[in-house]
Amino acid sequence: MALSKALLPIIRPHGRVVNVSSQVSQMAMKKCSAELQARFRDRSILEEELVTLLNKFIETAKAGKHKENGFADSAYGMSKIGVTVLTFIQAREMEKDSREDILVNCLCPGWCKTDMAGDKAPRTAAEGADTAIFLAFIKPKESQGQFFYNRKPIEF
Repeated sequence: MALSKALLPIIRPHGRVVNVSSQVSQMAMKKCSAELQARFRDRSILEEELVTLLNKFIETAKAGKHKENGFADSAYGMSKIGVTVLTFIQAREMEKDSREDILVNCLCPGWCKTDMAGDKAPRTAAEGADTAIFLAFIKPKESQGQFFYNRKPIEF
């Protein structure tokens, strides 16, 4: 978040922000309480509330009480919920910005062969990067605040 706070103000008109999330965020979302799902899916959520919710996850996870507080059991999944929701927040902010045509979207690259995923993953890193490159060159007003997989917007 600190990096995006530093970079968003200096992005030039027609710039593109492409955040890397994961469909694991969707799986983690399903394991959150209905109340938390509603908050995370609310397109009017503020960055401060997102930070507060994620800090509460961290605090309760350290105490082993995150599930009983409505959070998913995956730190990775919760972090990707954070990335996705932050994308929606940033996109909304850019809509109000005086600079022209700054688009903010996020994507899931899919399960790619990396040090983290291992050799059993079906996609190469290049295949995973395809949607990121697509979003970096997306046409003006084509998409704002969307979650993509395989070059197509998907539901969060």
